[in-house]
Amino acid sequence: MMNPWNDIISLLPLQEFMSLIYVQGKLYASAPCFLFYIDSLHAAWILHQVPPKFLRLSICIELMMTLVPTIPRVRPLLSSISTLTLMCLRMMLPLSLPT
Repeated sequence: MMNPWNDIISLLPLQEFMSLIYVQGKLYASAPCFLFYIDSLHAAWILHQVPPKFLRLSICIELMMTLVPTIPRVRPLLSSISTLTLMCLRMMLPLSLPT
């Protein structure tokens, strides 16, 4: 089975790569979660091989609210992918998560 993330990752002109642990004083991850910086300014993100049950709902919402304003400034193809990814994540989020 092909991994759809590979196609998305190959489109990103990555200059920086970091594990999402502490961003803007609020964001952290309870599972592997990666943030990709584009041109060191505009951000798009990908959750790579992380089952939804391991995600913290508040973190995902914070990420969406933080990154959505940057998406229209990114290349059109990447913008479409990022918007689609955000929409898919919203649908995948569980209503409640174990703490």
